[in-house]
Amino acid sequence: MQHNIWIINHYAVPPQLPGGTRHYEFAAQLVARGYAVTIWLSLFHHGMRQYVDKTLRNQIKNDLPGNLTFNWVWSLSHTGNDLRRALNMLTFFMLVLLRGLFAPAPQVVIASSPHLLAGLAGWVLSKVKRSRFILEIRDVWPDSLVVVGIKESSLNYKIFYRLAHFLYRKSQRIIVLTEGIRDTLVQQGVDEKKIVFIPNGVSLNYLQQTESIEETRHKLGFGNKFVCLYAGAHGPANALDTVLDAAGLVGNNKEILIALMGDGPDKPKLQARAREMNLKNLIFLDPVPKSAVLQVLQAADALILSLKKDKMFEGSRPNKFFDYLAAGRPVICAVEGEVRKLVEEVGVGIFARPEDGENLAAAINQIYINRHEMTARASSNGPSYIKKHASREKMTDILEKAITQDCDGVDESPAVFIMTVHRWDDPRIYYKQAHSLARKYRVELHAPGTGKPFEREGVRVVPLPQYGNRYFRPLNWVRLFYRGWRTRAKIIHLHDPELLPLGFIIKILFKKKIIYDVHENFAATMEYKTWVPACMRPVSATILGGAEKWFARRVDALVLAVPFLKELFAGCAMPKTVVCNYPLLNQIPGPREHKRTNIYKIIYAGGISKPRGAVQMVRALSRVNWQGKDFRLYLVGPCQPHSFRKELIDLAVGLGMADKMVFTGLLPLEEVYKHYSDADLGLSLLHPEKNYINSLATKIFDYMAAGLPVVASNFPHWIELVEGNKCGVNVNPVDEIAIARNIEILIHDINRRNTMGINGYRAFILKYNWRTEERKLLSLYDNLLLPGGGNKNE
Repeated sequence: MQHNIWIINHYAVPPQLPGGTRHYEFAAQLVARGYAVTIWLSLFHHGMRQYVDKTLRNQIKNDLPGNLTFNWVWSLSHTGNDLRRALNMLTFFMLVLLRGLFAPAPQVVIASSPHLLAGLAGWVLSKVKRSRFILEIRDVWPDSLVVVGIKESSLNYKIFYRLAHFLYRKSQRIIVLTEGIRDTLVQQGVDEKKIVFIPNGVSLNYLQQTESIEETRHKLGFGNKFVCLYAGAHGPANALDTVLDAAGLVGNNKEILIALMGDGPDKPKLQARAREMNLKNLIFLDPVPKSAVLQVLQAADALILSLKKDKMFEGSRPNKFFDYLAAGRPVICAVEGEVRKLVEEVGVGIFARPEDGENLAAAINQIYINRHEMTARASSNGPSYIKKHASREKMTDILEKAITQDCDGVDESPAVFIMTVHRWDDPRIYYKQAHSLARKYRVELHAPGTGKPFEREGVRVVPLPQYGNRYFRPLNWVRLFYRGWRTRAKIIHLHDPELLPLGFIIKILFKKKIIYDVHENFAATMEYKTWVPACMRPVSATILGGAEKWFARRVDALVLAVPFLKELFAGCAMPKTVVCNYPLLNQIPGPREHKRTNIYKIIYAGGISKPRGAVQMVRALSRVNWQGKDFRLYLVGPCQPHSFRKELIDLAVGLGMADKMVFTGLLPLEEVYKHYSDADLGLSLLHPEKNYINSLATKIFDYMAAGLPVVASNFPHWIELVEGNKCGVNVNPVDEIAIARNIEILIHDINRRNTMGINGYRAFILKYNWRTEERKLLSLYDNLLLPGGGNKNE
């Protein structure tokens, strides 16, 4: 069932306007995952102090992704924190209520502060519409009112305090943006189980540049100056007088320029004071749409973060801070608390005491003196932190979990994974499928491993004994049959053909729904099984392939790792869902700029065998003209069979390149990804064998995600993937001369490699990431769990 979600945020803005786009980005992510989202926002733009005209609203509407709607709500205009500001909030509250009463009911209402009337409107509408109510707290009211002069003893403070705690009690979930807000709510008696921590972040889509930094600097008038930029609101809480004081103190250094970009009630006063101080080294810039913010930030040399010296702000994590991290520029942090801690931990800048002009001036001078070192550190650490910990995509995972789960936690029954051949930490099964399903369901994974059962990231792993001899594997079938009988799971998900008979019996006896996950053409693989006598392989392929199809017709759904497998199982009437093995977002380091080096690193990751082109890789690299430079071939994975390693080493010795090969063996995913981050070229040269030609090589997608140019086999599907996305070249995988020639061309053409790396990464972000496949997997489960479910093909 598709969820219809309302987000009520008085101050929400689309990327075409200045301001924080937190809720727009969340909504866009949710829409991409199959939800329908409506954002209720004010027609009066709080930052610009003007109404959004109809022409711009129509343009914004045309740019919105499908199933995302903006409901613009009229509210009274205002120019500051006065009576009209209060009436602005009140009119928004009343009109949201009025219009919401006549709108189709959502399943979930999310109401966001800072002001609590939006929360009250959300609660009322959730009661009328019988929807779940989620409250988001971005500022702790009424504590934040104290900053603008409201006394704790006043009637207003007491009314809002009671209203806040009323909404805390009535909400099913409370989203907080900082650990400080969470701690404050817990201290005030709020149930900690209700609270979900979803900090600010940055969408990975914004990490793409649209114009050069030089162009942007020229447009903004930065020239050759060392620019320290503040971007954000110009209000009482931002303490921008301190920035003016610092500008006066660094005025002797003609190389430094201070820029204040944004708008707010204090801007006219700040401009007047700057004129009085005759500050020639300070400029004011108009706000820019959110979509252009990153470009402006990257045009600066250092970024200033400033808030008043107030205990309330010690728990804040302003959205602009994450924009600063994404920009990769050193940060001068004039804020105490959580943000200071992050700046120091991530290693992206230095601290200056809040509301201390002399200390801020000293910090600016320090950044200027150490600019090269600090910029290098910030440009690496900032974007890396965003990708790993603060991408909007990662935050949406948490939000979706809050939306779909009841307060008591996850559904206790739907999914158990059973397999024997694959390790418990198999990338497709554990890192992708199990983790995705664990966001909605309780997942148990029964797989070969060691030790006692454990739970990690929502997945309960129950190890099975690991037998070195395949003839002992049936002992695990007995264990799995017992566990299948005892489990309360509604769905059993099988990943191996040998488990199909077991799944069939469990389905008949215990009325479970069975999913069979097909990774490859099982019958075709029999031709290469060395443990099967050569004379028996054709017969084995026919018998076992037929048995696989017979059992497959009797399961409830098929999950297919490759599109061509759909044709193989065309005679099976049950739902067939293609779930490709694309990489996870945020896991693999993105593209880096390739530079000239004395040692080139060529990488191949996967099973190392003759059919996978290992011999051709070694022979081809021995033919390359390295123009006096050195190289290393990193073979990341297990040799198949193990004795093949000696054969490869003997070959390398004969070619005089024994010291050029590095065998890493099987590595955890995190370590594999580290090898990608400093490699120059990725190889995938599988031979034109039946089971490979129609396959989708997972490692090619990994290389694309890492921004590595690819040299791959010239299979039709692979040509479409690699050359179609201009991320590498396709060659005859058994023609070592052609392989060598293409490697040589790429390795000596840095610009081409950089372009291919960026093209591959862009294609990964837009088309070939796990998020697109995750939605299909979750949809399949949702359909199977509905009464009479299981009748869709995708």
